[in-house]
Amino acid sequence: MKLALSGIFLLVYSLSFGQREVSGTIISETDQKPVNGAKIQIKNSVINSLSDQNGKYVINLMPGEDTLIFIHDDFETFESPVGLSNTLNITLKKQTSLDDVVVTALGVKRSEKALGYAVSIVDSETIRNSNQTNIVNSLSGVVAGANITQSSGVAGGSSSVVLRGFTSLTGNNQALFVVDGVKINNDESTMGGESSDNTESVGLSNRGIDLNPDDIESISVLKGGAATAIYGIDGANGVILITTKKAKKAADGKISVSAGTSISVSEVNKLPELQNKYSQGTSWYSSDGLTPQYMGPDTGWLTSWGPAVNQLSYDGSTNNPYDKHGNIVLNSDPSAKTPVQAYNNLGDFFKMGITSKSNFSLSGGNEYASLRFSASNVKESGIVPTNTFEKTNISLGSNLSFFQKKLNISGTAHYTNSGGQRVQQGSNLSGIMLGLLRTPVTFDNSNGTSKPWSDASAYEMPDGTQRNYRGGGGYDNPYWSINKNPFRDHVNRMMGNIQMSYKFSKWATLGTNLGLDAYADQRKQSYAIGSRANPQGKVTNEVYNVKQTDCYLTLSGNGAINKSKTLDLSYNTGINAFSYSSNELYAVGKSFAFDDFANLGAATNINSTNYLDARKSFSMFGSVDLGYKSMLFVTATGRQDYDSRFIVPGQNNKLKNIGFFYPSLSGSFVFSELFKRKKLIDFGKLRVSVAQVAKGPSSAYMTNTVYNQQSGSNNITDGWSPTGGISFPYSGVTSFGLSSMQGN
Repeated sequence: MKLALSGIFLLVYSLSFGQREVSGTIISETDQKPVNGAKIQIKNSVINSLSDQNGKYVINLMPGEDTLIFIHDDFETFESPVGLSNTLNITLKKQTSLDDVVVTALGVKRSEKALGYAVSIVDSETIRNSNQTNIVNSLSGVVAGANITQSSGVAGGSSSVVLRGFTSLTGNNQALFVVDGVKINNDESTMGGESSDNTESVGLSNRGIDLNPDDIESISVLKGGAATAIYGIDGANGVILITTKKAKKAADGKISVSAGTSISVSEVNKLPELQNKYSQGTSWYSSDGLTPQYMGPDTGWLTSWGPAVNQLSYDGSTNNPYDKHGNIVLNSDPSAKTPVQAYNNLGDFFKMGITSKSNFSLSGGNEYASLRFSASNVKESGIVPTNTFEKTNISLGSNLSFFQKKLNISGTAHYTNSGGQRVQQGSNLSGIMLGLLRTPVTFDNSNGTSKPWSDASAYEMPDGTQRNYRGGGGYDNPYWSINKNPFRDHVNRMMGNIQMSYKFSKWATLGTNLGLDAYADQRKQSYAIGSRANPQGKVTNEVYNVKQTDCYLTLSGNGAINKSKTLDLSYNTGINAFSYSSNELYAVGKSFAFDDFANLGAATNINSTNYLDARKSFSMFGSVDLGYKSMLFVTATGRQDYDSRFIVPGQNNKLKNIGFFYPSLSGSFVFSELFKRKKLIDFGKLRVSVAQVAKGPSSAYMTNTVYNQQSGSNNITDGWSPTGGISFPYSGVTSFGLSSMQGN
């Protein structure tokens, strides 16, 4: 027994004595900061280690092992002999920009110099520094040729991104959004219940606002046809590829935690110039038809062609319900006391907007398993009083590797809760800008109150009717509109994906990516009795339920195809199944029986509509890339789409009638490689591409001329008499007629 124990002891001792521990710190040459997650590989061995968040590493070497290889995605691979010292500090160089790896279509990573088309990259730092609530706005001024348009300056307002110009008069011209390889919804669904009486004119959100900028690692913007042809119909407007952050590997198993908060303010940059010289009134009704005559709010007069303001005074009376200073009279009037001062209704209306952001994330893992969790909250108070927007994001992501990294599984889940209170805009009688721009300088919309957005005396008369410059007619007092005509929305959204891949060999990797995007959008718009857009009162309730799935099955591979390894080939082929469905339930109630109860039950006239939209597509795609001596590159792609939107009901639809093929061919020639030894040119490249792309219908059912419910002047009569007979709706029976939009 003693001999056996001694043998074991000697064996263990000899093994320990043969090993030596090498440690050190890895930093970046650019900023001297520690490099986290660098892989330290022993040359000609499977043994490796990882650097921690402080750049430190430890690895054990056996006799004869004297060289270490340092690997990191963001840095050039570096190989170093160990020598006799047990300490080896390393400085890594950033990957040269001449050979950057970028994310391209279908999430494939490729060398930038191999691309025959342009790709614009926006990194996480640029996104973070933009400090935007809506991720689309982060691209403004960063991506060349991208047309970023904010619909309004209100909190939670939508933004659009157009990459290839406006190619459709009625359809969607915005780029396709793809997150971690799967398509997501970026719609801005409008209130669709009453197309001819749609006064719900508020600044809605595009659904891209639901993304958390702090969760984004990078954005690749694909504009050219060759770059997006492999997305077929969906990629006709260009593609925004978004890659989310993944967990960072740590050698010591520690969890990395980050948190931050910020507060930003916004204010109106510029306002339209308005006249402040003339009062409300006209010369039309004066005795000579030429002398301007002041006409106050009680007259309901609409223009500001009255006497000059410096010719008017207040009489100091206390019985004028429209102005606390009294009635306005000419300076020559014996009752004149205090000179009239022009009110600045436009400048005094807007306030300072405040946006507060808080975010928290933690991540950890090793080479084979990692996990990342993040949460954030955004609260935005707009420059328009009562306009608010709030968003909460929760995300979870995980990566797993098995069988020496041959099997890889990853998944992400993103939950968003967003919404707020929005205000009327645009050219409608309750729009705040119409009231602001047309109010005469002799009428004070705030009625002298310090907080008119919350003081009812600013916009209500003692009897509860509206106080505005036209005696309750014309346009809404802006303070009435923001308080009495509120629009509130509430969105719950879940999106995410699961990716799996198995590498049989360098020539065969089988992968799948299953994506889901679903959200429910609840909205309520109300108008109080006395609102100019709907004097009898109105309330609309709308619920959107939208769901889409995006599933891929791919086979890919790459490698050298000749002995000298000067000719490289890579391929990617697969199938894609996509489905979309939306269900909109719209209910409107008009003519309230009593005020201050915005509910369908208080309306005397109630209508409801249910809109359904569903479509599916199935696609086959493939791409082949050839590279010669890292100098000459050729890429060919093709995609065959079959789209249900092209089906004509009632006809014998064949696949060839609903299918379309989208090819592309691109190439690049890095001619600077010819002068590499002479160092005449740092980098030079020629590229050329050709592609065929096209758009599909803007929605389902566009191939047929459909029937619409008739109303107003379009109502159907029984035909017995041009002026008499029975017209519909009759006894509760409505009528339908062919739409004026022809299907094709």
